[in-house]
Amino acid sequence: MTALWRPTQREIEGTALEKFRVLRGAEDCATLHRASVEDREAFWRAAWDFLDVIGANGAAPAVDLDRMPGTRWFPA
Repeated sequence: MTALWRPTQREIEGTALEKFRVLRGAEDCATLHRASVEDREAFWRAAWDFLDVIGANGAAPAVDLDRMPGTRWFPA
């Protein structure tokens, strides 16, 4: 299958995902994903801070992370 469009390197570098990946020191998106699974608390706290979320982030990034549906994100 032929791609209809591919982003330029400059477009990739301008994305929030790419900036977050670089900030976290991940070699590539697969490495970033692996980090999100292996150390979920650190990953989601870093995402909260990076995205400048307004609000209280609670005692833990998520409760019942193994339940989908049912996970509660950043409960107060």
